[in-house]
Amino acid sequence: MNSNISSNLYYYSLIYIALTIPFQLKFLPFSLGIIAVGLFWIFGRNLSTKIKKFITNPYAMLMSGLYLFYLISLLYSENSTYGFNDLVLKLPLILLPLFLSTNEKLKVSQYHSILKTFAVSTFFAAVITLIIAYYNYLKTGLLKYFFYHDLTIFMHSAYYALYALFSIAIFIYLIHHTQKKKHKIIYAGMAFGLVVFLFLLSSRMQLLIFCLLLTVYTIAIAYHKKRILLGVTILLLCYVFMFVMATILPKTSTRINQTIKHLENLNYSKTNSDARLKIWDAAFNVVKKNYLFGTGVGDVKDALIAQYAELSEENAEEEFQVKNKIIEIQNNQMWLKHIQDKAKDNNISIQDQLYLDAVYVLNANESRYKYFIKKGYNYHGQFLQTLAAVGILGFIFLLFSIILPAFKLGWKKQNYLLLTLMFMIFASLITESMLERQAGVILYAFFSSLLIVTKKEISDKSV
Repeated sequence: MNSNISSNLYYYSLIYIALTIPFQLKFLPFSLGIIAVGLFWIFGRNLSTKIKKFITNPYAMLMSGLYLFYLISLLYSENSTYGFNDLVLKLPLILLPLFLSTNEKLKVSQYHSILKTFAVSTFFAAVITLIIAYYNYLKTGLLKYFFYHDLTIFMHSAYYALYALFSIAIFIYLIHHTQKKKHKIIYAGMAFGLVVFLFLLSSRMQLLIFCLLLTVYTIAIAYHKKRILLGVTILLLCYVFMFVMATILPKTSTRINQTIKHLENLNYSKTNSDARLKIWDAAFNVVKKNYLFGTGVGDVKDALIAQYAELSEENAEEEFQVKNKIIEIQNNQMWLKHIQDKAKDNNISIQDQLYLDAVYVLNANESRYKYFIKKGYNYHGQFLQTLAAVGILGFIFLLFSIILPAFKLGWKKQNYLLLTLMFMIFASLITESMLERQAGVILYAFFSSLLIVTKKEISDKSV
């Protein structure tokens, strides 16, 4: 195959991946792009040279190393079916670093186009989502379709928010790398639209990351331009805007207030009602028992479910209290009407809503852990889940695959887009099992590979 044709097909395959990632559609899977890139890699020239190039790329090896830990852990997993399926899900963690570190070189313009494609695609995914939300509102009269999980149609709200946040960073990056005023205005408009969308999604961690990045970015620019007063003024206006958004949007306001309430009582005792802390309590118990080598990729979820069951038994006396509380709610007409409205808003049965309210009113751990079992909740933190699955060495690989490139290629090379991505991923890995969902795996694998393992292939001027 002609080298120019091959290079173009490789580039357009990457464009296709960037275009389809935000939609997560089964009939238009991003995996077709990965397969295409893989075929170019297999049938391209100098296969042995490519393998040597991959082995000598420390960042590619660091990213791929984590997958090898998961692969080895399958050998001591009892639930091999779950483990195999998880390894298939995580394949981009080894394939994309391999392909992108050894395939054709990218031009700076191509590099920018891939980033732009993803950001614009994310923006239009948000627009489509809002159109569907408006349609549902007209049909039902319920505002819930504009917020949180009810707003998302392509993926979980936390990942949607992460995509939106990274796209905002890309648009800011593009504004600094384009000379055309018209394009700057368009990028700024799309970035602002995604900021509003971010608040509608109400993902607390992503909102926190956004506030931190906005503060650092504004101060850095103001300092660099020697216009501190203007920077402070802009930052204050941004904070006012965010405060207004957080106040007028009911779901966002509720979730922020819940967070403040939980922070006032931040501990792992039975007095804390935050579900995530209860999950982490169970997760830490799994880690303590398996910190050296982990449970194995196949048994990591089973181990957590078993821990839920164990903690549930320790609080078995609470089941009777929950049943009595449900009866009490049913006999209270005002409370029951409230439950019916909540069930309608949350799109669940009245019985499920009764159960949830009784559990949370009583702060009943036993029933709550049963609910976790019913829902199959994961560790809600990738660092915890990796530590539980493959032990301390796998955890260190994951940690260094983020921190090392962020420091050596992001901070030292002043590649602020990469630094932003690594910070976003690091923060998200604390509260989300990001590598256990397709949306998280592909975002981390694709853009980490693009910004890190291809760093030697892209001029420093591009970043």
